[in-house]
Amino acid sequence: MTEIIFKLRCKNEAYVISVIRNALDSFQIKEKIKLIIIKRDKRIGNDINVDYSKLDSGKIIISFGNGKRITKVSIFHELGHAWDAIKNGLDFSHDKFSKKQHMIGGMIVNLSLDGRLEKMGLPHFSKTERFKLFRQVNKKFNLGLAKSDFSKLWGADLKKKDVMKILNKYK
Repeated sequence: MTEIIFKLRCKNEAYVISVIRNALDSFQIKEKIKLIIIKRDKRIGNDINVDYSKLDSGKIIISFGNGKRITKVSIFHELGHAWDAIKNGLDFSHDKFSKKQHMIGGMIVNLSLDGRLEKMGLPHFSKTERFKLFRQVNKKFNLGLAKSDFSKLWGADLKKKDVMKILNKYK
């Protein structure tokens, strides 16, 4: 059974635990995850981050920035990254990227993940929300991506080599 440790104040711990267990069952990864730590990290601002670099030992840390609440969508999304690392080979925890590559890669993986969660009928960040991120990253780095590129990435079954090929263009 997966141990869940809260290193932050949480009014609805029982609900969050049930959502985590539901997500682990949905992704069929509960046998791989031995420990999940939920914590607050002021350094990431208004973001959420999952650290699955110790996935081999079954440990995951989900960090919530100051402005972020723990929601069903955020839990499914962040555990979806661990699922991608385990089942789909999208493990980038030991790769080094420039800030630009990190942002572009995050956008690509998030579009793919949330689109697949949508197809599976699981909680996910909306297409509208993700399109805003797509536009911001596209504009910030002058990538020249079109709306059709967004459509291709939304829910795409990507492999690590596909993502790396795109990222290597933006060193």
